[in-house]
Amino acid sequence: MIKVSNIVKTYGLKANCVTALNDISFEVKKGEIIAITGKSGAGKSTLLNIIGGVDKSDSGTVEYNDTNILNLTQKQLLLFRNKHIGFVFQNYRLIPELTVKENIILPALINLRKYDSEHFENLVISLGIDKLLFRYPNEISGGELQRAAIARALINKPTVLLCDEPTGNLDSETSSVVIEMIVKISKETKQTVIIATHDSDVVKYTDRILNIKDGKI
Repeated sequence: MIKVSNIVKTYGLKANCVTALNDISFEVKKGEIIAITGKSGAGKSTLLNIIGGVDKSDSGTVEYNDTNILNLTQKQLLLFRNKHIGFVFQNYRLIPELTVKENIILPALINLRKYDSEHFENLVISLGIDKLLFRYPNEISGGELQRAAIARALINKPTVLLCDEPTGNLDSETSSVVIEMIVKISKETKQTVIIATHDSDVVKYTDRILNIKDGKI
């Protein structure tokens, strides 16, 4: 379970201070698929980054079971995130100098671990990118890039998958394919998924919607 409590995040100083998140609290059950919605600039990505340990809040807690990740040292946080959290970004963030396969297995190699080859094979086949493994990011389509990014996020078998506008750069048909794959994998593995999105079609696939307005849910 993820428990987010009293999260506050501000930017700027004094007269120029802007409150992006104002006392945000909610819980997410294991295996639940949640959508975080709101207008552009509402704080969706900021909240997702705090949940994922990419950014820090001014106050509040983010607990994964009994671990408050906001109290971890940078090294502890990196290890925790690498083991427990998968992140899918809107702009893919694949390394252009690496092949698709090298990009996918990179998180598993960061901690000098061997990647699970059977899990890898199942992932790339289920995502339909098994024929693209030795191509480079500039040689494949946007939909294929996002599938590779999803595989990379799942290579370490994380308990939580965070997706920041995962269909933002895709056409409607490819968006449906990508989100259906995410949901299918989540259901099979009982994986918790939190998706920040403005796409109403994506929201249809989720169990619950949290809408942010004026820094509050």
